[in-house]
Amino acid sequence: MNDIEELKRFIVVHARLQAIPRERYEAVLARVTSDEEGAEGSWTREWTRSGEELERAGKLLEAARSYHQARFPFADGPAREDALRRTVDAFDRWRATARTPIERLDIELPGGVVAAWASGLAP
Repeated sequence: MNDIEELKRFIVVHARLQAIPRERYEAVLARVTSDEEGAEGSWTREWTRSGEELERAGKLLEAARSYHQARFPFADGPAREDALRRTVDAFDRWRATARTPIERLDIELPGGVVAAWASGLAP
């Protein structure tokens, strides 16, 4: 389990870099009371709820950003692993509608497969 106050301090920089509006991340952070695995008021639950709201509104890229915050700082249990899966799923659905083609690359490494996304790399 992570220290909630530390997570809240670190996430502000990440949220800004991902263009999450201040009013959104402040509202989510105000609801976060613990980092208990998937519990009501937990880090993952509240950020996932934000992603679900955005997804229902058809804002897939914004939803992916909220899901990404739900798995922050890393996928260390089932709730964060689910958030990571939701991040990739929402992003994949968004990229299908993007003006610029974004290609998914699955790179096989000795320890497993790593997914990456590329755009604008035409010869």
